[in-house]
Amino acid sequence: GVRMANDRAFAAAGVTRRVAYEVADTGSVIGFVRHGLAVGLLPRSFFEDATGVVFVPIRGRAPQFVTAIATPSNRRATAATRALLQVLRRHGGA
Repeated sequence: GVRMANDRAFAAAGVTRRVAYEVADTGSVIGFVRHGLAVGLLPRSFFEDATGVVFVPIRGRAPQFVTAIATPSNRRATAATRALLQVLRRHGGA
């Protein structure tokens, strides 16, 4: 989903990008960016420590990626689910 959102954003801007490699987890992306090996499209909130990272604002409309969370309606959410939903609400999600 994230790749598709980025592909659409680049296409809409008329920009061709060259993907040399893809990294599947956020921690690795942050490491690659921090060590000058990549450029990433990540929210600033993903970086607890911004040492070695330069943030450049996106002009125009930023790519949108929507995540949906479904929980069973016939039982109470677990403690882990409630904690996750609390974090998402705190960061502007659910």
